[in-house]
Amino acid sequence: MPVQTWNRLEPRPRTNSFARSLRAEVRDALWMITRQWQIGEFNAEDTGTAAFARLDMQTSRINRIAKKQGGDVTIDTNVPLECLVEREPVVPDLLHRIELGRQFIKMLQQSLGTSPNALADPALDTALDNVRSTGTFQFVSPATPEFFSSPELYQATKAIRNGRAIDGFKIITQLKATVALSTLITFSPTNSSMTSKLDATGLAFLAWYNSVYSQPAGASEDYWLHDHLEYQFACSAPKSATAYTVLSAEEYYQGHLDWYSFNIQDQYSQFTSLVSNNPTRQLIEQQPFTVIPSKISFGGMPAPRYWEMEDRRIDIRNMSASTTDTAQLLVSEFATLYSNDWTLLPYTVPTGSICNLRKVLVTDVFGQVTYISSACNNDWNMFTLTTQGSANCDPRLFIPPVVQNMEESAELESVNLMRYEMANMVLGVETIIPNGVSGGQPGKEAAQRLMAFLEANAGSTPSTFGNTNTAEIKYNLMTRVPENWIPFIPVNRGSQTGVPDIQLQRGAMARQILNNAPSGRVRPRTTILKAGSTDTSWQKSYIWEEEVPRSCAILTMTWQRARWHHGQVALWLGRRKQNGRGEASSELRFDYLTEK
Repeated sequence: MPVQTWNRLEPRPRTNSFARSLRAEVRDALWMITRQWQIGEFNAEDTGTAAFARLDMQTSRINRIAKKQGGDVTIDTNVPLECLVEREPVVPDLLHRIELGRQFIKMLQQSLGTSPNALADPALDTALDNVRSTGTFQFVSPATPEFFSSPELYQATKAIRNGRAIDGFKIITQLKATVALSTLITFSPTNSSMTSKLDATGLAFLAWYNSVYSQPAGASEDYWLHDHLEYQFACSAPKSATAYTVLSAEEYYQGHLDWYSFNIQDQYSQFTSLVSNNPTRQLIEQQPFTVIPSKISFGGMPAPRYWEMEDRRIDIRNMSASTTDTAQLLVSEFATLYSNDWTLLPYTVPTGSICNLRKVLVTDVFGQVTYISSACNNDWNMFTLTTQGSANCDPRLFIPPVVQNMEESAELESVNLMRYEMANMVLGVETIIPNGVSGGQPGKEAAQRLMAFLEANAGSTPSTFGNTNTAEIKYNLMTRVPENWIPFIPVNRGSQTGVPDIQLQRGAMARQILNNAPSGRVRPRTTILKAGSTDTSWQKSYIWEEEVPRSCAILTMTWQRARWHHGQVALWLGRRKQNGRGEASSELRFDYLTEK
């Protein structure tokens, strides 16, 4: 049988104008049929189109969460998982306290049924004025050099004195201590109905505060590990009547959680109580269902038939992929060879589910039933979880309860951990510190203002060393270390394996003001380096040496806001770590001359 071949087909216009040829007019039906035969569109395949498919799906939802060292608690489904893991105790600054005070007055007026501009009971209005003037709810200015050297905070605090605003956070603190509002605001004569309204307003105000600011219930829900500079936690989900699955996230610091942040770790001591208590079977669903398959398509997908208008958003011809670009090669192969052979079987699962597709039966138009097994194996898999201590992949799919988009504020705190190789140490440079009025300020400028304030109020003048001379230059031993530099010294904390465990211990520089004796130590002003918002006793703080690479590490803290699937807004404080931009100059100078 002779083999018919061709090398090239091209039109040959016989006129000088190409306008009609470029129109691609369809005139000859026989020519169109020939082209369809030529590209193999009439070649029969011994396959049938999928008519419907029957799936056997088992899903389970995570219901418990535990920190690296601590017990497990029930997952709060009213907030996303990022909020549950990252949120920290909120210590409101000046503007937040004013906002809380205004909200309290507004809710108090609404509960008393008054207009926004006046309270109903003159006695109660007088009582509130007395409370503002006596200091129960009044702002108290901290008598610290940091406060007086911050012009924004000092001016804002001075503007609200003399009862112009009340500290709403003081009310929150009392209400959290189960103190009734009627005991904080007293008036004469006593009215039982007014007392009940005050107590109800206090509970409503506390509930409003808890709904606005998402905070952990206690230290058991603090998932940040300061020595590793990352979040570490684990979630559990029922697997059967007597077993459970543990998903651990050992290194989370990117600011966004997803399935690849988790590994399967069935042995986790924090969840030992689940075995005796029997996991809730209501969280396990097993439901076979039947769906009609639909074709998979994407933007720019080549048309399956010849002479069909295609989407020009993606040009497969311009895809240049090397041998290491696996993702591009898979996309191009799927688009050009197998796009017609893939179908979609839709199935909706709730967030936080672990899905196990155990069986798929596909029936084609000829009535043939095909059993499709899992494609997960040790050589090729996608979107699968890794089981710690095992080389086998897990075919289950995890849909974490996380948000896709969130709003993030400007940086409230930023610390650059950089290596200082000359001194064999690490410096925590506070590049941004809180300014006390709902924002951040450059740490270098704040340190310079603080030093200028301390020198201006030191009550001493520089001493003159040596004899009076007419020299025009002066020798300097070294420059002053900036106040926003916190040193970390490498120490050996010992090891049971015989290999030294080198960790970075937080140190402190002595504060030297002019020629006076050292006056205390320079302490960090960011929560990141304080190792917690309540680190006021200045206990020893350590960071593992490998957490600070040669390229440095940048830690930031910001407000984050997201809307959850039921419409509720979550607002929390979260941290993030990212690689630095390489080594930086210390800006220190030794043995140098300046003009006298």
